[in-house]
Amino acid sequence: SYCPEAAGSGIPELKLILSSSMSAAIHNPYLSRVTLACKLAGLVLVLGAGLSVGREGPFVHMSVCLALALAPLSVRNDPRQISAVLRAAAAAGVSFTFG
Repeated sequence: SYCPEAAGSGIPELKLILSSSMSAAIHNPYLSRVTLACKLAGLVLVLGAGLSVGREGPFVHMSVCLALALAPLSVRNDPRQISAVLRAAAAAGVSFTFG
């Protein structure tokens, strides 16, 4: 498979990543741009086909991946600031899903 990190909802992995050190989270393959692209393409194709799929987990996972990709534009290389941005992105993903 091309991107096994994109399989599943991503919530258990995010809970583990956000509770660990941020220096490890920055280089984690579960939060890479490739994972974001695969998760986005898969979700668009599945929802477009009309299949039943939970959107909550993938939206939270994609929002954290996107936040990590955009973090260098807004925060310095401070692990505490990156941690705050990733946690805020997870909260934004949850709030986007449930309205």
